[in-house]
Amino acid sequence: MRSIAVALPFLLAACGGSASVVEEVPPELRRTVTAVPPAPDRWPSPLEGLAQGQWARYQEGAHKITTAVVLRDGDAWWIETIVEGEPRLVSARRVEPDGTVTAARYAELGRDGLSEIVPQPLTQAVDAEAPRWTEVARDVSKERVKVGARELEATVERIRYEDVEGRRREVVQAWHPDVPPVRGSGPHGGLVRRESPLGSLTLVDFGTDATGLVIRRP
Repeated sequence: MRSIAVALPFLLAACGGSASVVEEVPPELRRTVTAVPPAPDRWPSPLEGLAQGQWARYQEGAHKITTAVVLRDGDAWWIETIVEGEPRLVSARRVEPDGTVTAARYAELGRDGLSEIVPQPLTQAVDAEAPRWTEVARDVSKERVKVGARELEATVERIRYEDVEGRRREVVQAWHPDVPPVRGSGPHGGLVRRESPLGSLTLVDFGTDATGLVIRRP
């Protein structure tokens, strides 16, 4: 969400034939506040294999989204999700081992630097639908993929499902052991690519040097 300016317009008063009167809005009414979107109270992927500093950037629809593991906090992790753009939208969430999000912080990073860091409200995550698709076939192959300046030999799983009415759909997932498992992991490593009827996710870049924008290491 972008920042929104909270300001009253200039008061234009016209009465009969008299001239319009323009009054300046007081500075305290022209301040800019940040519209803070709520964050789900559950993290959507397993935390196994995470390490401080890991990050991965994916093209997801029209957006590039970076997920970074920035700080260990007891048994929990602070994980930042950054939607690239102008400004960049940053949500930092404290995630327990069972996936529960216990706290969240939000800020925007624009040309003028980082905005005020504010608490982010939590909303109940939507429960996953009861499974009604059954796996009927799975093919595993190798595929060379380009990720930034790297070339990876990914393991590709092509999985076909069928529901009780005989309808079919296919999900294609590619994995590599060098990819941080910040958006999902499997026996073949972190996620490189996912294509399904629900949309696509493609790895753009990754690394292990994340320091955090909202949550900084001490």
